[in-house]
Parts: sequence; C-alpha cells; structure tokens
Amino acid sequence: MFSKITSTFGLSGHQQSRNEMIFNRFSGTAYTTAHASRHVKKIFVTPVLFFRNKRWLVWDSGWVLLLLLFKVLESVKDIPVIVTVAGSKAVIPCNVTEHLQEDGASMILWYRLDNPNPIYTLDIRKTTIKRAKHFPSPEVQERIHFDVSVHPPVLIITPVVPEDAEVYKCRVDLRKTRTLILQSRLKVIVPPHDPIIMDEYGQRLKGVIGPFDEGSTLTLICDVDGGNPHPSVTWWRDEVLVDDIFNVTTKGFVRNKLTVNKIRRSDLMAQYSCKASNTNLTKPKVESIHLDMNLLPLHVEIIDSNHPMLAGERYYIECQAKGSRPPAITRWWLGGNKITSGFSEEIDEENGNITTNTLQFVPIPEDDGRPLTCKAANPAIPKTTIETTLNLNIHFIPVVNLTVNGSSKNMDIIEDNYIHMECSISANPPVYDITWYFRKHTVRTIEPLGILITNQTLVIERAKREHNGSYHCSAENFVNRGTSNSIHLTIKYTPKCKRHDPQKFVISETETVNVSCDVYADPNNVSFLWSLENSEGIVILQNWSSLYVLNYSPVTDSGYGVIFCWGQNSVGIQESPCQFQLFAASIPDAPHSCIVSNLTLHSFSVECEAGYNGSLLQVFHLEVYSSKKEELKYNVTQVKSPTFKIDGLSPGTSYVLLVYSSNVKGASHYVALVATTLHPAERRTAQETQIVILWRILIGVIVIVFFLLSVNGLVLIARKLQDNADLSEENVRNSNEAEKKDLEEGADANEKGPDIIPQSADSEVFFMSGKLVEAPNTTDIETLPFEPRKYKHTVL
Repeated sequence: MFSKITSTFGLSGHQQSRNEMIFNRFSGTAYTTAHASRHVKKIFVTPVLFFRNKRWLVWDSGWVLLLLLFKVLESVKDIPVIVTVAGSKAVIPCNVTEHLQEDGASMILWYRLDNPNPIYTLDIRKTTIKRAKHFPSPEVQERIHFDVSVHPPVLIITPVVPEDAEVYKCRVDLRKTRTLILQSRLKVIVPPHDPIIMDEYGQRLKGVIGPFDEGSTLTLICDVDGGNPHPSVTWWRDEVLVDDIFNVTTKGFVRNKLTVNKIRRSDLMAQYSCKASNTNLTKPKVESIHLDMNLLPLHVEIIDSNHPMLAGERYYIECQAKGSRPPAITRWWLGGNKITSGFSEEIDEENGNITTNTLQFVPIPEDDGRPLTCKAANPAIPKTTIETTLNLNIHFIPVVNLTVNGSSKNMDIIEDNYIHMECSISANPPVYDITWYFRKHTVRTIEPLGILITNQTLVIERAKREHNGSYHCSAENFVNRGTSNSIHLTIKYTPKCKRHDPQKFVISETETVNVSCDVYADPNNVSFLWSLENSEGIVILQNWSSLYVLNYSPVTDSGYGVIFCWGQNSVGIQESPCQFQLFAASIPDAPHSCIVSNLTLHSFSVECEAGYNGSLLQVFHLEVYSSKKEELKYNVTQVKSPTFKIDGLSPGTSYVLLVYSSNVKGASHYVALVATTLHPAERRTAQETQIVILWRILIGVIVIVFFLLSVNGLVLIARKLQDNADLSEENVRNSNEAEKKDLEEGADANEKGPDIIPQSADSEVFFMSGKLVEAPNTTDIETLPFEPRKYKHTVL
C-alpha cells in the first residue's frame, strides 16, 4: 500500500526509503479516526524537530502526512465496535488470536485514547496469569474489572455511563514476540426518557382519555426527550403500527403527531401507545392511553303500538333506544311539536345501554293520522339524533310553543324596543281559549301599558323594565289545556333614579353634603355626570366617571341651586336626571292662622298653621302667662305640628299665649294670643258642639259691643284701637323687617324679665271669630298700661 502511494506521487528511491522509515516509526501505534487530527499534528511537528538541519525532509513531511491519513482510514475499518446501553454492563474484548499461555505475556495494559495513562494494568511479570496483580485506575476502580479467565480476555465496565464511550486500546507485552496493540470502540447508547402524550393544546394525557365524540377527529402528540442517538418515536394501536413518521423539534424533542380522522365505534377503549427506542438492546419506552368515546344510538323503535287508540282511554306507548354511550335520552314529538310531560324514562345499562321511554297518552278520535315520533340522542352529542314515527288514530291536547321575535330562547331586550310574542298552537279539535301569563299570573290587554293581546299574539309596543320576567301561554280545547315553554325577558334600560321626588338638602356655606346618585340600571356598569343649575347658569361639577357619590359644599351663595346627576350605561344616557335641591339654612317663620278652641273651666286648645321651617326641622312652642300675676305658667313644645292642649288651668282666668317655632338656626318671632277659661257658671258639657259655643260667643260679643257703645268714655278708645288696627295692616304689607325687629325687642324684654308678661312693646292681639289678627307696635300708637281690661276687646 505504501509503495503504491509513493510511486503514485513520484518519490525518488531515497526519498521513498526515508519516508518509509518515518512512516514505520509512527505506524508502530494504531491510529483511529477519532485521533487522526492529534496524530496529524504530530506529523507536522516531528519532522521539524528531528530533521531541522536537513531542509529537504521538511518539504517531504507533507507527503508523510498524506500517507499517514490513508493508513489511519485503512485501520479504522478494522476496529471492532462494542455497543452497550448506559446503566448496563460493557464487555470490551482484548482480541488476541490465541489463548494467553501462563508465560506468554508479561503485562497487559488498557488505555483510552483520550488518556495517555493506562486505566487498567495486569502485571504478570513475576507470576502466572491467574495470579497476576490487577491495578485499575482510581477513577474507575469501582466500575472496572479485567477478566482473563475467558478467551479472549475482556475488560468489564459496570455500570456504563455515557462518558465511557471511547476507543479502548489493549496493549499486550509478550515475552517472546513483539508487543500487540489491539483496539476496540465502545459505543454507549443513552436511552430516551419516557414518552409524554399530549393533545393538540399541549395538555398531557394519561390513562383513559376523553370521552371523544364518535365521528370526531382525534389528535395525539408524543414528545420524547433525551436519548443518544435520537430515538425513533412511533404510534401503535393495540399491536399495530399506525404512524412511524417523526421529527426533531427546535428544542431537541423527538415528536410524532398522530391524527385520526372520524374515529369509529371500534375505537372505543382502544389502546394507543407511543413507543420510543434507539436500540434493540433494551425494550422501547412506552406510554399508553385508552380512548373513551361517546357513541351515537344505533337503533330506536316504538314497541307494540299498531292497534287503534280509542278516545278517552289511557295508553302506554314504549320507545326503546339502543347502542348509545352514555345511554340515550329519548323524547316524544307529536305532529312536529315536542311533548313536554306525560312520560317516564328508564335506563338498562346491563343489556347494552337500552333506554326505554314510556308515554302515557289519553287520545281523542280527532287525532287520526297525526305522526307520533320518538327521538333518541346521546346527551353528550345532542345535535345528532335518530327517530322513528308511528301514525296515530287519535285526538290530542294542544301542543303550544312560545316564541319571542322568532326565538324560543331567553332574550335580552333593549328598553323601548318592540316585542312580538307568538303562541303557536297545534290542536285538534281547535282550541277555544288562549291565555297569556306573565310571572305566572294571567295577563290581559292593557293599552296604557302598551300590552296588546290578539288571540295567539302578545305585543309590547315599548319595552320597559317593568316588563322584566318570564312569559308563557296556554291553549285549551275540549280534551285538555296545553302549556307552552317559558321565556324569560331581560329588559336592558338606561339608568333611572330610585327616588321620584327631588332630594332636599339644607346646609350652610361651610358644610359638606354627600349626594348619592342612586339609580336603577341594566347593565349596572354606569358612569355619572354631575352639574349644578341656578340663576347664574349651569356648572359641570364632575364629568363622566364612576363617581356616584358627590361630596359638595356650597362655599358661596351662588353654590346653592339644583344638582343634577345623569347616568350612562351601554344602552344610553339617562333620560331624566336625578335632582338634589340645595337650600340655605335659616330661622323659621312664626306659626300663623292660630285658633283657640275647646275652652273649658280648666283647659283650652290652640291650633295654628306652621310657617316656613327655614329648610330645617322645626319645633313649635307655646308659653302660657297669667295675665293677673304676670308669670309663666306653662311652656309646651310640640314636634309634629303647632297644636297644643293646655290642662290644669284656673276657671275664669285670662292668659296671654305666646306661640313661636324654632330650629337649629334660632327661633321665630312670637305670635301673641289671649284666652280666658270659662267661669263655673259657664261650664259646658262635653257633648256641646263647637257651633253652639261659637253662637254663644257671638251673642256675647254683640252684647259687649252694645254695652261699650253705651259708654261715652269708651268711644274714643274704640276709635283709637280701630286706627291702630289700620296702621298694623299697612305696616305688615310695607315692612316685614320692622315686625321682626319688634319681636326681637319683645324677646329682649322677656330675657330681662322672663316671668313678667310683655307690656305694650308686645303685639296687641285681637280675635275676630276666633282667628288671630296681629297689630305690630309702632311709636305712633298709644299703648295702655297692662291691665285686665286690655282683653275686654277679645271675644274670649
């Protein structure tokens, strides 16, 4: 071989002999493909080191390299390969041609070509081969042993790890002949990890999977990680290979994707296995799943129903469905309309998933020719049904079906939309009554609410939230009444205030009020707009946001007015905003139109009308003073109304009554009244009516008037009092503030002497037919000293 190569390249005889010498020097060691590059490097370096003084040999080293490459390639073909699996045992032979004699070898050394030091040494120099000394390398001494009891002797490694893959050299130093160098390649196969089965969404599958619908597409993905070399990944159905096409993903997984189109009944509980293997030395790694399925019913029939059915008799009609998994559900249909009651269903799983539906049916003769259909369906595959039909010679109760805008399902309706309900009826004989129900109560035509019923049609012209609820209808003929399905309508509407009347708030400029915009809305995801409107215009307080509670303070006079809140949802904007009226708090006005009534020896009643409350809760007060002793007798408070009942008074005694109201801001001005209890001779029974009392009072007034007119000295006083009354009316019209001032001065007088009856600074009060007339004090009016005669001009 060497001579052929040298002659081919035209080397001279001297050059050829030199190169042979160099070649033989280096060929004393066997070369392998795995170490060719290492020895090639030596070839380039060695000629320069040994022959650096002879330039022609440096040029000849290129030919030596080429010759050695051919030598290496030739020797690689002859190296035996031992294949083992990681984790098992590797047996590497030292392939000597003959049995080693007792004195045949002096030493046997094992090398790995990636390690210059021996990994195992057998020293036979001073003993026999059976008694030779074993020297394993410390790195592998727990896993390696050289067995010389067999031929050829073998190096045993257990357990094998992936790093043990290498070319091993057995060097045998013979006593009588030249040293033998024998090579073997150990190939370590790394088994793959267990397969992982997933569906098309990447969800791992184990054990029994499904159920999958009969006729659907099944997609299974098997991923296998690890393994050297890459394993082959195959799919098996039971013991039959169904897919052996796999690929290596970018992440290094080996994947086989199996797609089964239109799985059949025969695939029920079939075992699909994914097998991964990269060697015949071990069993493949296997992961299996079993396929659970939903099976369609195979057969449905109506049993023993061929005889005629007489009207008025009860019949039991059976329908059987077989072959469905899970067991089929069966339903009866009459003339294309579903029967919703009058049947029972039983399942016999022991006899092949048989579903028996027994219909109790009471026919009438007019039903002749109508088809009775029994339908069966797998509950897991409801859209696929099988059916059988029997023509009946009977009459039947009405079959009624309700639809809303063409649909029989629950619906969402936008407020103000038009709703059309149709009650479809199939009946023989014809129906004579159709009834509509709303929330399980009978409903009739109500035109003000926009509900119009015409036979089988119910129309709601403009849907409102009050129309929320379930609807159904029923129809009746001479056999019985049939009821439709129920449909629930959900009315979607814009926000609406929960309060119909404006909410009122009375606060000062420095106070803060929490205004809550409480609305009804569907959907209830509402945003709100807040604004303030008063004489100065409209101010946006908060633009559209989720803020439904507004913290508001007037700050100034212009901060009062009406706050509006609009709500908006996906349906639209609130039609009428919620209103909140803000009032400035003030003291109340005094009660008015006061009347003293129910006079007795020891009691009387005072009834007034309440004045403006200052936008706050007001309390009513009555102070009763004795006109003789000028001291406070009673101080009465009422919360609801200015109505007082005073008891425990002395007979025939005159009293001055001061009526006023108060709130947290202060008290109103006083209203003064005069009342005199009856004398003992004037006692009245409780049965006397108020009209009789008034007539008697009127007669007394007339008598007193005539008596006073007869006294000349009192004429002038009467005129002055009349002028005083005229001035009082004019003063009331022109100056309300003067009236308040006088009352305040009267209040100051009371503070100076609370037990003294107010003198002429107080208003003089005159009663005409029991009603109060106030005469405010002025400096131009002559006042009289506080005497009992002051009250002679009252009717009391």
